[in-house]
Amino acid sequence: MVKDPLKDLVIAVSGDFGDGKTTENFKRWIGMGGGKFVSTPTEETTHLICTESDWKKKTPYGKYLSLKIFTLQC
Repeated sequence: MVKDPLKDLVIAVSGDFGDGKTTENFKRWIGMGGGKFVSTPTEETTHLICTESDWKKKTPYGKYLSLKIFTLQC
C-alpha cells in the first residue's frame, strides 16, 4: 500500500454528491490520503473534484484551467 498517495496534492471539491459524500467526508478522505483539502480553489490547488452539473454551470473556476478536474460518478 502506498503511504500518503495524495501527498503534495491540494484538492478542492465542488457540488452536491449526495449519499454521504459531504464536504466534511471529502475533507477527511483527502486528509487520510495525505493531501490538503481547500474549500475554494486557489493558486496552489492542483485538483478539483466536481459534479458534472456543477461543471456545466460554468462555476468560477475558469481561471484555474491548469487544474486536473475530475467528476465523481457513482
